Amino acid sequence: MTGISKMTVIFVMISMFTACTESASQKLLGKWSGVDRNDNRQVFIFHGNDTATWIIAETGTLKVRYRFDPGSSPFHLDLMGFVGPPLEDKTLFGIAEFADPNSLKFDCEAGPSGEDGADFRPVSFTDDTVVYRRID
Repeated sequence: MTGISKMTVIFVMISMFTACTESASQKLLGKWSGVDRNDNRQVFIFHGNDTATWIIAETGTLKVRYRFDPGSSPFHLDLMGFVGPPLEDKTLFGIAEFADPNSLKFDCEAGPSGEDGADFRPVSFTDDTVVYRRID
């Protein structure tokens, strides 16, 4: 390469990827509200420490951990750390997409905790997809 070293190019590429990842992760934070296909109102509150509060009108409030991978398309968004049935020892392997800054699509399937999710994660959005709107 002339004028620019390979290390400079690599540094710039890593910096750009990190900036995109951080902005996508920051975009997820906050309060989101949606209604599932059974007309159950749900609220997600994503906190900055990889924890979330999931409020489901018919079920109650769940405190969970989440793993967010904005490097995938659609994004991977997994929920884990459930206490009690039916999701104890399970992970919800999910896909997510920002339709716009105030709209988040999310779909997931349950699988055993500790798995990588490849056998359980939806490959595309389905009729079970919930569209959440930012409410904060």
